[in-house]
Amino acid sequence: MVAILVLPQPKAAARLACSPLARGIQGWGGVRSFQRAVAVSIPALALELWCSTTRILIQRVGTAALLLNTTGTENTAIGTAALVFNDTAEQNTVAGAFALHNHVSGNGNTAYGAHALVSDTTGQLNTAVGVVALANDDNGFNGSFNTGIGVLALFANNGGDNTAVGAMAASGQRNGQ
Repeated sequence: MVAILVLPQPKAAARLACSPLARGIQGWGGVRSFQRAVAVSIPALALELWCSTTRILIQRVGTAALLLNTTGTENTAIGTAALVFNDTAEQNTVAGAFALHNHVSGNGNTAYGAHALVSDTTGQLNTAVGVVALANDDNGFNGSFNTGIGVLALFANNGGDNTAVGAMAASGQRNGQ
């Protein structure tokens, strides 16, 4: 898809001329350019969903990303089915197919990598970097405050306050703290 900037515009975000599919997405989710100039070599755009009475910014890219979000705000989801079951959770950032897929209500999580934190539903302040890092972390609030960096890091973990760095680091640990 090639986007072409259409000028001039009255004091609003620049509109884009896109393919019919892109226009449909623009009408559904809203497409806005950044409000001030950004020094980049390619056009920088964000898909955003806006509420008419208050600013509720939700950025999403990917099929079904943030699909079921209701009142959660300030979330960013990039990847197929990323944060798909998010309901009220806020300030979560995910990139990767199925990252934080089952997440519903915990705040402040970061998941980078396919299936990172995929089973987590209510944990908060977790950081998972790597394919299937912290994938089985789902123990409510007790599954919070974990950091897993590396493929399969803390894979089976369902405890809290854990840190594991490296491929398969503490991947078999279940209830450790």
